[in-house]
Amino acid sequence: MSGFGDSEPEDAWHPDDPPTDLIRNLIRRRDRDRDNRDLEELRRVMFDEDLAWVLHRVAELEERGT
Repeated sequence: MSGFGDSEPEDAWHPDDPPTDLIRNLIRRRDRDRDNRDLEELRRVMFDEDLAWVLHRVAELEERGT
């Protein structure tokens, strides 16, 4: 596990990835978690933390006018 994002290798991501990649990853993870309830609470907490980071990144881009 990289400490950010997901433990699944194909879903690994880096905090500085483009916001569009981060958002696609969150959607893919939410879809997977809907089908697999193992570790549900931990995944929900991790998802919420990662979503907060993505929203922060998007806000930064908006401030810069990018």
